[in-house]
Amino acid sequence: MLHLELVQIIKANENLGNENFGVLDMASDLKDAVRGLHTARRCDSSVYVYRPQDTYVMGWICYQDHMLGGDGKRRYSVFSPNIRNSRYHHGQRKHMSSSLQRAKGVKNAMKYLRPLTVLQVLAQAQAGFYDKLAAVKDAAGAAYSKVVNTKEFSLFPMSTYRMQNPAALQVELQAALNSGYKFLNKGLEADLRASFSALDEFTDSKQLTDRKHTFVEAYTVGDSTRFRGFNNVGNSRGLLGLDEGAAFDYAQEELPESILEGISVLSMVEAGHYVAGVGIKRADNMFYLSEQ
Repeated sequence: MLHLELVQIIKANENLGNENFGVLDMASDLKDAVRGLHTARRCDSSVYVYRPQDTYVMGWICYQDHMLGGDGKRRYSVFSPNIRNSRYHHGQRKHMSSSLQRAKGVKNAMKYLRPLTVLQVLAQAQAGFYDKLAAVKDAAGAAYSKVVNTKEFSLFPMSTYRMQNPAALQVELQAALNSGYKFLNKGLEADLRASFSALDEFTDSKQLTDRKHTFVEAYTVGDSTRFRGFNNVGNSRGLLGLDEGAAFDYAQEELPESILEGISVLSMVEAGHYVAGVGIKRADNMFYLSEQ
């Protein structure tokens, strides 16, 4: 898969500089031909092409020698997830179209560079989602292990069986905390609250392996905001088993209450943050909501 960058990240590089004249001329011709396109520096020989309202860039254009082994001829090339180049079996060149002529290169860019479909957006977001889930599970396990190993009493279980069948003392102390009982030892009360919080997060993290999520991308059409995505998204790096029939596209006033509530919570945290029982904010306009 061709990895594309988030528009919110590359906007800072919108003022081009130090790229070769070939790609600058190609970018200028492309923006003259298609209204609303922007470019941002990718490297000395290439620039991203995007629309400010989109989540991911559409791809990139470049001017360099891409031939295997090199033939000394620089070409006007386009890289897009909409290209399938059968000459290459792996790597970015599977998604490349090239021409020695700039005019043809610009035509290729106009043909292949277009806003991503919701399935393409999900494909881009999925690997980062998988990595975040793994990080959440590791962090919750480490925090819980620290609680268990630093307490003077063996109160909290590590095994799945004991988590499902907690010790009587653990049940009583949890009930005392929930009832508002006034602890004489405030340090013990604080430790217990921290311990039960770590236990809750650890328990929640163990369920992430099997939990499905609803993927939601907010996007704009004119002056309106819409929400598209998929239900029942798994937690693999790719989209194995994805039911494309589970896709949806809502106007803001049509949003189901469960999606609206989840987005409202995640909108208050930083991108990349996980909220137990709610989901993950993948980017400012992308969310994975836990399906209970």
